[in-house]
Amino acid sequence: MKHLVKFAYCLLFSLLAVACKQADAESDVMEMPSLTLYSEENMVAEATQGSVYIRFVASADWTVTVPTEVMGWCMPAAYNGSPGERELEVVLAHNDQDRERNARITISCGKESLSVFIVQKQENSLTVSADRFEVKPEGGIIAIEVRANVDYAWEMEYGMNDWVAQVDEAEAQRTGVQTRYAVTRALTTETLYFRVQPNDRDLIRTGSIVFYAPDKTGPDGLPLEEVVNIYQHEKSILLLEESEASISDRGGQLWVDISSNVDFDVQLPAEGWIQRDASTRIASSHTLCFTVQPNDTYDVREADIVFFQKDNPDLADTLHVVQAQNEAVILGSDILEVAQEGGVVEVLVKSNVDVELYIFDGYADWLKQVDTKLQTRALTENRFYLEVAPNPYYDERKGSVLVRGNGESYHQQELKIVQGQRRHLEMNSDTLVVEPEGEELYLSFRTSVDYEVELTADWLHLPQTRGLDSRGISVTVDPYTDVNQPLRQALVIVKDTKSALADTTVIRQKPLLHGVYNVDPAGTLPDLVPEDLKLEMRALKVSGKINGTDIHLIREMSGGGDNGRRTGGKVTSLDLSGAEFVGGGEAYYGRWGSGAVIPTPGTYWYTCDNGMYSDRPNGWTENYYSEGIGAYMFYLCKLTTLILPDNIRRIGESSFRSCKIERLTLPATVTTIGKEAFVYSSLQVLHVKAQVPPQLEADALKVDGTLTVYVPSESVDDYKTAEGWKDLTILSESALD
Repeated sequence: MKHLVKFAYCLLFSLLAVACKQADAESDVMEMPSLTLYSEENMVAEATQGSVYIRFVASADWTVTVPTEVMGWCMPAAYNGSPGERELEVVLAHNDQDRERNARITISCGKESLSVFIVQKQENSLTVSADRFEVKPEGGIIAIEVRANVDYAWEMEYGMNDWVAQVDEAEAQRTGVQTRYAVTRALTTETLYFRVQPNDRDLIRTGSIVFYAPDKTGPDGLPLEEVVNIYQHEKSILLLEESEASISDRGGQLWVDISSNVDFDVQLPAEGWIQRDASTRIASSHTLCFTVQPNDTYDVREADIVFFQKDNPDLADTLHVVQAQNEAVILGSDILEVAQEGGVVEVLVKSNVDVELYIFDGYADWLKQVDTKLQTRALTENRFYLEVAPNPYYDERKGSVLVRGNGESYHQQELKIVQGQRRHLEMNSDTLVVEPEGEELYLSFRTSVDYEVELTADWLHLPQTRGLDSRGISVTVDPYTDVNQPLRQALVIVKDTKSALADTTVIRQKPLLHGVYNVDPAGTLPDLVPEDLKLEMRALKVSGKINGTDIHLIREMSGGGDNGRRTGGKVTSLDLSGAEFVGGGEAYYGRWGSGAVIPTPGTYWYTCDNGMYSDRPNGWTENYYSEGIGAYMFYLCKLTTLILPDNIRRIGESSFRSCKIERLTLPATVTTIGKEAFVYSSLQVLHVKAQVPPQLEADALKVDGTLTVYVPSESVDDYKTAEGWKDLTILSESALD
């Protein structure tokens, strides 16, 4: 009979639903969707502004469209929604660029659409072309290029007015200093000129010019300014025109040009194969000639000629002399590195014999010679040119050529060619979705280059204890700190350290959802909780009258299913302080047998508001009715925090079995705790408000670990002598004050 009544109710509800859908369909035909914008069509945001808000009214479901190219910095908190008056938050990343940027947000409702144009200003910027100038003792004009998008001023260090002064553009041009101006939408470049007077002192002099933007700060929050340091050398200088000289094995004369404004002397090497040539007529006091003896060995020999100021040996310069061995072939470098894209590269060879470049057959498919030679005073300087084909492989490739001489003595040297690999960098995942609790992600990618990592949000971190490896990176995602924050997303950008090559993974983190619902009438909680959110919520507060139907949903949302199974629900915090348990509704928990031939009876638990009893209507089912916290009510749930109603009298059998709750408060109305109520649970601290110790059934307070119980101060002695309680650690609530 009971099944016939249920079938009748279901048929009635189905007919009502069909009628409502027909009515809705007729209404949709009559009313076209509409969309009204209540905020500005053009919005301007500062560089550091975190969000802007778009207010509108939609008469039907709506969607949001954002151009792909701006999604890295302009992110709506939602991409669709239901009808009504809405305020859409658009999250903006910090604009650290030197120009403003913009994005168009389009909201559509049916055939209606509207657009909002968002402009984000650029960061305050003030830079100079160089922060250091070294000026010769004779002085001159320096040019400082200033690029800024803010008004700025400049000040010189105290005392610099005696030797530095600003000059106009015309004077700078007369002295050959180039003038450059460039104006763009973002920054203006201005060139300022300063004349540095000759330094007639023996000491270097220094000073600073500070360029600053009044009342402006940079991205680091510090005042926006740039400092240009000027260093002018003292009047005493001693410089060689060349720092190294190459001499053939036959020796000969070595001419040395010196720039100096001091009297100097020369220190020759002790080996004696370089001597001052006193017989040669000297062109000037700053051009000296030396005689180099022939080298009859087959080894290169080297020595230094030191030029130093008389009475001041600290002012000096050195000429390093390299003399070739007998019939030598000298390469400028033993290894030649070439970029992946290839091209024409130069091979410099110094020799005192005729030389040629020989390419091995194994490398002829990517190395080709173009021959050019240049003669010099010392050794014959040969410049060979190799045309290197692009490298199509993801590994660097190596080859070699021989530089060899022709003559009675055969000389040769090998030049190794190392060409960079084809540059490749590809992330394996375009987008990753993370739970609100955060986690450590491992982002794998394929690459053939050295790389660096950029994170665009402060809630993403590269762990200090785990470095980068050749296969991927570890990224830690922080948990949400507040409930009901909007969905947030950021970028993990992996960049080639030597080029513009890069790839990106978008990290999207689900919001930490908290549902608050008042149930009226009992059994309607499933109608209040959105289907797509019930397994995503982390915190839940329910008030009003609730029955088995409501509790069955709460179990599902907190990870507990029927027949001893778990669900994907994630609620860990449950507040029932404003709820009242009433009878009726569906079974909040069901368990059925698994007989192979003859099915065993199923068992179902229902709520009841007038006591606990069982009913066996037939041989196949057992129905249990429970008052308050019924048997198995929170069995297998993921709850770690629970607030109970103040009007319950019973904690049922196995009601918190295998539950994660560590601390729980029982109201003063509780009189009975059922068999194995907390078995296999994580309960550590239990607050009992009842002055009379509740009756305990078998293993009612058996838990995994040690349990500490706090009771009213006036009832401590009663609990310490009560059956079942006396074996526990009983403390007064006043001990917590």
